[in-house]
Amino acid sequence: MLEHKPATIDRTLSFALAGLLFALFANAFPVLTFTFQGSQASNYLTTGPDSLMHGIYWPVALLILWTSLFAPAFKMAGLVYVLLPLKCGFAAPGLRPVFKLCRKVGKWGLIEVYAAAILVAITKLDQMGHASLDTGAWVLFALFVCSLAATWSLDEDRVWNEISGQTSGARA
Repeated sequence: MLEHKPATIDRTLSFALAGLLFALFANAFPVLTFTFQGSQASNYLTTGPDSLMHGIYWPVALLILWTSLFAPAFKMAGLVYVLLPLKCGFAAPGLRPVFKLCRKVGKWGLIEVYAAAILVAITKLDQMGHASLDTGAWVLFALFVCSLAATWSLDEDRVWNEISGQTSGARA
């Protein structure tokens, strides 16, 4: 039996807009600060991949950047691109391919894995010095919640029906 999700476009658009903002700010703030023997280092989402880029592990660095930063941002931007025209009643070019791409890219966003890794790192690092979560970690957590809520509130069948209605209406 198909489940009807009320106000799917409005809710998903709201979560996607908030998630897009969080994705844009995710690397603007440090995620973790580690203090050891008076020395302090702040780490951003790109700190680890940047270190890996300089060695032989650049493919791993690119994968980490894709799954933790770019895929979630592309998913949120794609949802906004598709849902905003549907909400406002105008036809934007390429809604079908963008929505298909958005669904595929969304599977690559592994924010929850990155968040778990941060919690493990802070637990382990705190045994050697003092480790603390910073603003970037909370922004990343908010992005995770928005991404999860957008996925949960999205009724894909309804969106496909709306896209079909707009594209057939635009041709007439």
